[in-house]
Amino acid sequence: MLVRWLSIAVALLAWYVWSLKHAIGAQLLPKRLPPLFSAAGKCKLIREKESGQFKFCEDGLVLAPGVSVFSCDPNRHEWNTIMGPMLDPSRRGSLWALHYTSTATEKPYPLKLTNFPINADFHPLGIELTPRDSAGTSRLLVINHRRQNTTIEVFRIHLESHLVSLAYETTLTHASFVAPNAIAAISPTQFFLSHDHYFTRRMAWPWNKILPPLETFLALPLSRVDLVSFETRSGTPKGVRNVQTVARNIAFANGVAVSDDGSTLAIASTTRAQVQLYSKDETSIRFVTSVRVPFSVDNIAFAGDELLTAGHPYLPEFMALVKRKSNRAPSYVSAIAPSLQAGLGKSWLTRVSAGANVTTRFMSDGSFLGTSSGAFADLEMQTMFVVALYGSGVAKCGPQFVPKNLPPFFNAGGSCELIREKEVDNRFKFCEDGVILAPGIAIFSCDLGRYEWNTAMGPMNETSRGGSLWALHYTSTTTEKPYPLELTSFPGDADMGFHPLGIDIALSDSAGTPSRLLVINHGRHKPTVEVFHVKLESGLVALTYETTLTHPSFVAPNAIAAVSFDSFFLSHDHYFTNRMRWPLNTILPWLETFLLLPLGKVDLISFEALPGAGVRKVQTVARNIACANGVAVSADGSTLAVASTARAEVLIYSKDKTTVKFITSIRVPFGVDNLAFAGDQLLAAGHPYAPELMALMKNKSSRAPSYVSAISPQSANQTQSWLTRILVGANLTTVFMSDGSFLSASSGASVDLEMRIMFVRGYALKFVPEKHVSLSRARQPEAVSYIVSQPRLLSQARFALELLPLIARTYCLYTPLRSVLLALSDTSSAEHSSPFALIFAASTALSVYGLNVGTPAELTQCGTVEVKWSGKNAPFIFSVLPSCESNSDDPLLLASMPLPTNGPLMCHRLPVQSPLPLLIIKEMKHTPTRQVNIKNSDNAACLSATSTGVVSITGVSSATNPATTNTSPFPDTHSTTPTTLPADSTSVPPAPINPGASLNTGASTGSEGSSASSESTQPNGATISTVPAFAGVIGFASALLVFQAALP
Repeated sequence: MLVRWLSIAVALLAWYVWSLKHAIGAQLLPKRLPPLFSAAGKCKLIREKESGQFKFCEDGLVLAPGVSVFSCDPNRHEWNTIMGPMLDPSRRGSLWALHYTSTATEKPYPLKLTNFPINADFHPLGIELTPRDSAGTSRLLVINHRRQNTTIEVFRIHLESHLVSLAYETTLTHASFVAPNAIAAISPTQFFLSHDHYFTRRMAWPWNKILPPLETFLALPLSRVDLVSFETRSGTPKGVRNVQTVARNIAFANGVAVSDDGSTLAIASTTRAQVQLYSKDETSIRFVTSVRVPFSVDNIAFAGDELLTAGHPYLPEFMALVKRKSNRAPSYVSAIAPSLQAGLGKSWLTRVSAGANVTTRFMSDGSFLGTSSGAFADLEMQTMFVVALYGSGVAKCGPQFVPKNLPPFFNAGGSCELIREKEVDNRFKFCEDGVILAPGIAIFSCDLGRYEWNTAMGPMNETSRGGSLWALHYTSTTTEKPYPLELTSFPGDADMGFHPLGIDIALSDSAGTPSRLLVINHGRHKPTVEVFHVKLESGLVALTYETTLTHPSFVAPNAIAAVSFDSFFLSHDHYFTNRMRWPLNTILPWLETFLLLPLGKVDLISFEALPGAGVRKVQTVARNIACANGVAVSADGSTLAVASTARAEVLIYSKDKTTVKFITSIRVPFGVDNLAFAGDQLLAAGHPYAPELMALMKNKSSRAPSYVSAISPQSANQTQSWLTRILVGANLTTVFMSDGSFLSASSGASVDLEMRIMFVRGYALKFVPEKHVSLSRARQPEAVSYIVSQPRLLSQARFALELLPLIARTYCLYTPLRSVLLALSDTSSAEHSSPFALIFAASTALSVYGLNVGTPAELTQCGTVEVKWSGKNAPFIFSVLPSCESNSDDPLLLASMPLPTNGPLMCHRLPVQSPLPLLIIKEMKHTPTRQVNIKNSDNAACLSATSTGVVSITGVSSATNPATTNTSPFPDTHSTTPTTLPADSTSVPPAPINPGASLNTGASTGSEGSSASSESTQPNGATISTVPAFAGVIGFASALLVFQAALP
């Protein structure tokens, strides 16, 4: 009989262990985690170094966009009622506040517990923010593990003057509060409360040493979740009114969270490594399903359509840290999301029950951040925080980490339509700013040349395409075709250029003078403000040029806001600009932008339009702004609003007749661009994801997301100024957003209040980059090479040459380099300088950008290079080829960018008494297949001319192969002699060290590549693979070698 019962017991124990196999693997099997992994970006560790008390934070929440609160207890090693020990509770924990944007973070500060009993213990664990009650009051609920019992502390919480304040209200106690761990509020007077254990460490000895660990490590389902109702109103008994258990039989119930649609109650089961999901309605809570995660899940929090779960992936290391036998333990954060998308008329629980995706969001082996106990996201700021139970500080993961799951299109006010001039060859695009001229008429500033000429972000290349102003007529239901405005009497000097940016309307003066349109023009030589008379003639908008305003203070004007007929505010986005000399223009503006340096400003400009008058006075009214962008003045004239793009906030200034004074700032969830007042609302538009915007600007992407928010006062009392009301409280509402598929890169929004129409400006749908030619000089149709010719190219090379004497002394090349520097000193003659100088100048300049510099070793001076590729884009090819027929020093150049797709391209190498020409092949995106065939010519005249050259090449096969054919579409009069290369050779061997030295076939520099060409090659054809570009110093050293090979 005993054996039978033992057999049954063993069988039951085996079944129980088998049922815990996932939990055992998730918690007890070691995992090789990286020091830091983030799903799509980087994270920053936020610490407070002065007191060192901002650590051991168990929970956190978002109070408002850009403001979070954390519960921390530096004394956790001495007082931990869950895992032990329980030695000394005298040292208090604290609550902390942190202010931030998506790109910047202020210093965290502790919150004063006003009116909280001085002698009371304070060891906060889970915290939660209640919804506002009828009086508009929100409360912070804090689980407090005191020495005698566990309570819920209730604080009134306020955000005033950019600071968080707490006022103690009451303490909730109840006999059922046995082991509270996490809290989730569902109303101003109700919350769910999880209890992690049935047996606790507050029990008498020896039970407190035996039963709690058994309950934990046997994963016994003895814990629960209660629904607690309480009262805090004056005139009624304060405290707990009712406690109802809604979920039982949970193994180590930890974090609790309620979905945004209210359909789901999620409960973390720590020792089972899973999240249990319950249906929730007004009358009942019912278990539905569970989702497993690869760690001991601690706290959980909903972030939009995702449920963030954080915990501990390796329990032995965690326990060693708790017992101070180790200094770190790993962290893990996952996101649970339904497989079905939102918007299908189904609840979150219904969709996640049909299928759930579990995605890793954050991992660390503990060296960056250990013991992750929770994660939560500020969706407006696109920021995620990870808190650490025994870690110093918290991890803030920026916009790249919490991806913006924007819809293709969302508009709070109704339907939207995309306005174009025409579907094909649309010119009405790249519009930066817009104004409402009259009800039903809007004007927009657009610039087709923005990809070549952008003084704010670059580049600044020569372009034949200028900008234009456009008018649009519409009603609330119909829209006419936009048309470009003729700039009557505007100077026709092409050198001046017209690249409009910010625009604004200056209303008519008392004498009835026509309204003025002020236009910021980033011309070729300097920025100006163009002044036009604007009026309606026969129902059409007409512009007449009046004057051009210039001033030395016009450094980087971006946006304009008229305050009278002859004065306006002008923002300057940068102190360091792209108009500076190289290389400062490629360094300082970017540092100012990405380091968020507060160097922008806003000026008040007074002017006179009479001939010879111009700007009368410039007064700086706002300084120290990080990338000052849009400016707007409220309708009542009380407020000047300035957009700080880099800080993702709107700065609010008081404005009167004599002074402008900073008052406050309002944070927005994107890099804010332009601003515009629309009645009582301030519209802010911008870019919610900078990497996609930069990729679009660099032509590496076809779209970038858009976002528009409205800032409005909470008070509707129109007897007070807009500034007074916004200081009492501000509402931030999303009114438009798109992932870029509908409208890309929103730069501004404006509203026609009478027509009830809002316009959002940005890039056109399905933008297709256009091909353009920068230089074309061809003398032979069969001799083709490709080069990007820019005015800045040789100037960059000259600057590089100025640095070379320091390096050249090592190579004993100072004298020849000095001659090259002299040869390039004159810009006008640089293009026709000697070939070796041009080769070196171009290679030096391009090598700074990481391009390969070299020439295939097997190519003779009479040979041909055939480049083949497949894919969406062609590889970038740079080649300087001397002319054979003329035997001159004038290189043959034909420029075209980008190349046509699906090659091949034939490049002829022609003889001349000059050093080796240069061939550069750079791998581009979407160019998966490349092949380079080198063929040598047996043309007698060519070979004869080659014998007089300064460089001899050996090791080249002279055998002919009549079977080899030329597949290039370009005519080729030479017969070909293929050269065979070893299979492991690469496309860019080093140039010879000394003049006349031989090149060893197959020698290579850089990393090896592989050709995946699907085209067949002749058996004796020389097939070599292109490789990724050299970077930085390696590329520059290659340029030195090329020059050294070119010495006579």
